[in-house]
Amino acid sequence: LGPAPKPFQNKTLHVTGISPMVDETLLGEIFGAFGELISCRITQDAAGVHGYCDFADYQSASTALAALNGREVLGSQLGVAWHVQNSGQKEDTTGHITVFVGNIGDAIDEY
Repeated sequence: LGPAPKPFQNKTLHVTGISPMVDETLLGEIFGAFGELISCRITQDAAGVHGYCDFADYQSASTALAALNGREVLGSQLGVAWHVQNSGQKEDTTGHITVFVGNIGDAIDEY
């Protein structure tokens, strides 16, 4: 999950693995058990269904993340992480030629 953001920077959790049976009201009830929610919404895009839960304070969000990440809800395993907002334009990488290959055995020592 990486290091937690500083308390003043983030109080929003990003939720994946949401069951089709879970609506915004139920998602809000699940996450609201850990503290005051400002909002809780579910969106859908090409990458799938995502939830965003905005808490009133960092501690509540942190507690919810620890308690609910990996928890099964109505047959689906939730993935809960800190929401990271896109901070502007991304670098144009169309001219880059980089290939990453992982999990190569120790027997390979040349490139």
